[in-house]
Amino acid sequence: MELALLRSEERFKDFASLAVDIYWETDASYGITFLSENQEAITGISLEHWFSATYYQHTNNLITDEESRKRHQQDLLEHRAFDVEYQFLKPDGSLCVLHAKAKPIFGREGVFKGFRGIAKDCTEAFWLAKQLEHRAIYDDLTGLANRREFELRLERIVAETHSNKKEHVFCYLDLDQFKIVNDTVGHLAGDQLLKQVAELLKKDVRSTDTLARLGGDEFGILLENCPLNRAVIIAEKLIADLTKYSFNWNEKVFKVGVSIGLVAITEHTATATQVMSQADIACYAAKDLGRNRFHIYQREDHESHQRHSDLLQVSLIQQALNEDRFCLYYQFITPLEGELEPYYEILIRLRDKEGKLVPPGAFIPAAERYNLMPEIDKWVMRKVLIESQHIFSRLPLGQVAINLSGTSLNDPQLGTYVKHLLKSSSLPPERICFEITETAVVSNLSEALVFIAEMRKLGIRFALDDFGSGLSSFAYLKRFEVDFLKIDGSLVRDMTTDYTDQVMVQAINQIGHAMNIHTIAEFVETEEDIAMLKRFKVDYAQGFAISKPSPLEDLEKTLNSAAYEKYLALAASPE
Repeated sequence: MELALLRSEERFKDFASLAVDIYWETDASYGITFLSENQEAITGISLEHWFSATYYQHTNNLITDEESRKRHQQDLLEHRAFDVEYQFLKPDGSLCVLHAKAKPIFGREGVFKGFRGIAKDCTEAFWLAKQLEHRAIYDDLTGLANRREFELRLERIVAETHSNKKEHVFCYLDLDQFKIVNDTVGHLAGDQLLKQVAELLKKDVRSTDTLARLGGDEFGILLENCPLNRAVIIAEKLIADLTKYSFNWNEKVFKVGVSIGLVAITEHTATATQVMSQADIACYAAKDLGRNRFHIYQREDHESHQRHSDLLQVSLIQQALNEDRFCLYYQFITPLEGELEPYYEILIRLRDKEGKLVPPGAFIPAAERYNLMPEIDKWVMRKVLIESQHIFSRLPLGQVAINLSGTSLNDPQLGTYVKHLLKSSSLPPERICFEITETAVVSNLSEALVFIAEMRKLGIRFALDDFGSGLSSFAYLKRFEVDFLKIDGSLVRDMTTDYTDQVMVQAINQIGHAMNIHTIAEFVETEEDIAMLKRFKVDYAQGFAISKPSPLEDLEKTLNSAAYEKYLALAASPE
């Protein structure tokens, strides 16, 4: 029996050591009567120290929070089971965190005999939780508050402002020229730049303010209890300090600036989301006005409202791309000379959630401003060359024209994307024409020339759109290899009444023909326009006098209709 009891005790100790780190026992006077041997390796405290005082006395050092300590000692005095966390410093100065549980022990007569408990070392878990808590609040790179924490504080400030009537200011900063550093010397340099900028910004904010990194090269400062005129002074100081600052990396020196949007937070402020949106609007207005400056959001400010409208359109565009709510239209461009092939320009429209059509003029500017046009252009090319190829492959010969934006021309992968689509398309490259604007080509001249040359080798043709809208048009024309020249509609629309426009249209047409380029007149709206263009020997006419934009699905029906016969007859009719 004694051997069985010994083995049972050994078994219990083995199981206990596997389940917990420390187990202990006290007598009725709270004196420690048993403590597992491994406790010293965990706590750094000798057995002699633990046995030198009662467990009740040790709790004064084990629990630093006064309220928690009193509650725990009351559990001891009233002989209640407890579950408590101890935090104390080891002799070497490091922190030890123990999670302890204990139950009171009573004799057969119900007499209290002491406590029996266990403890688990939670120090590592404690520090891990601290790290996670820190990451939930602070940005890993700069050590500043992160966006989530900033938005929580902003929400609190806005809510409090509704009752206490205090005034605060949100200062939204976007670094200028940061992308140059990343692209030139790499992301490690960019990270170091952000760290240095964060330290620089700290010098200009008060201890009561919240400075945060909102993402990328964007920072936010929540100026609490700060009138707008004081915030303006702070913004000017921030701009001045960043203007003086130079970033050095591997013997290269970079200058950065900052655009700042300011938003007053008052009792009239609705939500934190509204403040963030207004600050973004004001910051981009500062960029549009020349960068390295601040702009104050105002309700009636035209620049801000335009930016706000653009942001709303950006959201609409992104949703439309995700939900495939863009649709294709086409406009027939008639040849004014009988031997020329027809020409079909592909146009894009957007359907809102109610199914109503949104014209391109309402979303294209925002898409260009926020660099969404490359994605839209690729959507159009995929729809035309892949999903709608069955329509065009059954049509008579003629050009299918797709518009390309300037930002798409700047994409070095665009040529590869086009080649990929052509491999799966039944539409020959010779039937495809890319329309590009004069301003887009000039803005991306080197990239555009490379792309044009690469595509022309495949047989794809090019049309230069809106030609004549700039004074440099003729100087640039000889550098572009294009097949069609679209005469700007602002010249065509009034040419029957404006002699200068007549001369311009004739001159563009003659230069185009001298360079073996076909000409297309835009905005042809009357029979008089058509007659004059035929007299000038312009090759094609485009406008409401010829054809209005129609859904792409109607193209086959249109080409089989009497209207199409009229278009062909028009080209063969006398002046």
